[in-house]
This record gives sequence, structure tokens and C-alpha cells, in this order.
Amino acid sequence: MRLLQKSGDEVALLATPSDEVSVGDYLLIEGDGDRALVVQVYELTFLEYPGMLEDLVREELLGTLTAVQQQDPLQIVGVSRLIRDMRLVRCKARGTIAEGRFTPDIAWLPSRVNGRVRKASIRHLWRAQGRRVPPDLVIGRVGEEGYGIDWDDIDGRLTIVLGRKESGKSHLAKLLVSKLVEAGANVLIFDLNGEYGGLAFYSSGDPSPLADKLETLSPGRNFRFSLRELGLATVASVLEHSLDTPPVTMRDFVRLWHELSSKEAPTLRGLMDLIMASRLNEHVREALISRLQVLASTGMVSDEGEGSLRWESRFSPPGRALIIPLRYMTSVQRRIAVEITLSKTVELLARRRIPPLFLFAEEAQMYLRETHWDDLVTRMRHYGVFPIFITNQPDALSQTVYRQADNLFLFHMSNERDLEDITKSMGLDRETVVSVAKTLSLGRCLVLGRAARGLPMVVSIDPLQYRCEGQTNYFMPKRATTTT
Repeated sequence: MRLLQKSGDEVALLATPSDEVSVGDYLLIEGDGDRALVVQVYELTFLEYPGMLEDLVREELLGTLTAVQQQDPLQIVGVSRLIRDMRLVRCKARGTIAEGRFTPDIAWLPSRVNGRVRKASIRHLWRAQGRRVPPDLVIGRVGEEGYGIDWDDIDGRLTIVLGRKESGKSHLAKLLVSKLVEAGANVLIFDLNGEYGGLAFYSSGDPSPLADKLETLSPGRNFRFSLRELGLATVASVLEHSLDTPPVTMRDFVRLWHELSSKEAPTLRGLMDLIMASRLNEHVREALISRLQVLASTGMVSDEGEGSLRWESRFSPPGRALIIPLRYMTSVQRRIAVEITLSKTVELLARRRIPPLFLFAEEAQMYLRETHWDDLVTRMRHYGVFPIFITNQPDALSQTVYRQADNLFLFHMSNERDLEDITKSMGLDRETVVSVAKTLSLGRCLVLGRAARGLPMVVSIDPLQYRCEGQTNYFMPKRATTTT
């Protein structure tokens, strides 16, 4: 390969059919001395030249006669064919390696004549950046080399996993959960499709080392709290955000809560009795009673002290994953379960009663309202909640989420409008994102953001050794493909 053109961060290379190069590859354009321009391939196309179309049409119509080949001692026909098959490799300049150190400077212009082009290994790029080799969490491969991310890349960060259905995004999410738990981190999972329980078993059906570290908390069974355990702040948050209680009604509720608490531990029955006995506006009384009845019907709040969940105890010892299954709930039940979980978690984090944790939210737009996005992506990281959103609907996430995002794991997507909106919101390289996202095969993703450290990578995600759940339930049984 040879350097053909450079304009800004756009670099064009000339390649022969025998040059092995793929979209996503990193190349080094080396010049004299210890300096090299680091470029990434984002598009492969044929070289266009004057008369090319006429040559192709002529050969297609007339063919290449054997007699002509025999009377072609200078191999003109062969050279002409080789020229027509030349590749144009479009790249983005990512930085320069000088004296073994990587810098984002792309102003240097290598020589067209003496410049040498070769593939760059991931380890060479990482060492030039001063990154740890090997990384903390290995998640896949780039070519024949292992690829991973460091704790610093996701600890305290907001991460997004995007991709169409069955592209591999949930596979990556489960892999991250297993790696984080194995490393001793606490993980909280809102499981919309009942997928994460399979991490307790290997594909063979034998129990995995994660079996004792996973706990599924099913609302109405072992996900049940007393009002005393929840406290006023969490109950008020549920009434206000999940059950749309008006501010005027909330004022009376808080007053009655304090009145009851001064005499005895608050319970649903005690609150209802006090509300019925108090001098309240009829509409306020009806609003409070109906909402408390809804809360009681979910089974998540109970007056029975025995069986009440102590949220603080679920995070000890560290290295645990708590799964909240939302699969068979109504939309109201989902919002209540999520509100209780987040509000109680933030309360304990603010009091330093539990360690920071990672929050995995599958299709979060289905149970979090717009008013919650700002709190989730801007405020919660200060307490110690680090969200990881997984979705196949990019437009369902708030623009606030994209602007605040630190990492993006992008699987196959073909809608250019969605891709362009993502790049605008996150300030990413449009050409690379749009071109590469369309070519990604199953199980491969483009890693962008802090995890990539300025060098976007196309990564083949490692296979998952655990039992896969949440797969598509087909009407017709899957049959082996046969050829005749």
C-alpha cells in the first residue's frame, strides 16, 4: 500500500488486491526516523480513473481472446486488469507515534515516495498510549489479539450499548456483568426479558461460579418492603413520580406520615385509617387512599414485618448481582419497582451505607420517564450509580443521555438518520460511525469513547460460556440448513 492523499484527517491509500486490509483496521504510515502516522480504515472502494468504464464495457462485450493473450508478451492485458482491480482505502488519521509515544497530533505529512504502510498491532498502540497491557476486563478480540477495557474506562462513567435486534448487544451486557461480578463489583440489573438468570449456569447446565453471587428479587415475593424500611423519602418519591400524586395532596400525605410516625411505626393500614379519620378535602382523601391501595396491590409493600427486605444487606459481601425481573409486570408496576429500587439505593449511597454499583438498564425508556433522565445521568454518578443502558431504539434515549455518555458500544445498525443523530449528540466521527456500523456482522461492535481512548476499535465479542436465555421464541422449530 502507498499513501495517495492526505487532507486534514482524511487519508487515502492505494492498495492492490493482494493487500489484506479490512474496515476497522489500524495502519501505520512510517516515514524517515522514528515517526508514524496512525490511521484507521473506514471504507474500501475501487480506484476510479479516466477510461475505466470504457475498458470494462469493451472487455465485457468482446471478451479476452486466447490468441490475444498468447500475443501479449508484455502482459499488457494482465497489467490492465490489475489496474482495474486496484483499491482505494479511505482512512481517518487518529494521531502520531513519535519516539514510541502516541499523541493526537495529525498535522505531520509522511512522504508519498518513501512512506511505508503496515498494519498496527493493538498492543503496540496501547503501549504507545501508556495503557495497561493486558487490560483489566478482556471482552473480545481484534484480529488475533485480545481486546479489553480498564476499570477506569467504566468506573464512574455512563455507558451505552446500541444495536438492532439479535446483533449481540445483550450478549455483551451479560459478559460485562459476569466480568464485573468476578472482579468484585456490585451490579444491579433491571431485567426486562428474563435474560440474566442464566448466568448462574454454564451452557452444559452445570452451576457456574456466579450461581452464589446472583440473586433474583421478584416483586411480590422476595422483593417486598415495610413502610418503615422504605422511609418517607422513598414512599413520597413513588407516590409523586410513579403514581402522579399532585403536590397539594403530597403536602397532606407528608403531614399525616409525620403525625403517625410520632405515635407508632407507619404501616399501610395505619396510614389509611388516619387518612379516613382526618379532616381532608374529599378529593385529596380519595387520591391518597386509591394510591395506597395500588401500592398494596403490587405486593412490593407489606405491613408484615417478617419477610420485609433489608436493601442494605443485599450488597454484602461485595461482588454480587441483584436482578429485578420486570418481564411480567404492568407499566405501573415497573415504574413502582424501579422507583423503589433507585430511590432506596441512592438514599443508602448518600449515607455511605453501601458501596458504589453498576446499573444495567435494558430498554430503560419503557419504565423511566423523561423527568428522570437528568437525575439518572447527571446526579447519580456523584452518589455512586454508574448506568449502562442497553437498547435497540437509539431515538428512545434522551439527548441528555448521549451528551453525558462516556462510552458507546455500537453493534450493527443500518439507519443513517439514527447514526447521524448519535454522532451529532456525542461529537463523534460521522464517517467512521456511519460506514463501519453498516458492515458489522453478528457479535462485532465498534467501541467508542473513553474505553477506546481516542482509537475506535472494531471488536469481536468473546463467546459467552453461560446459559443463554431471553432468545427469540419461534413459532416454527429451527431446522438445519441442507443443500441439494
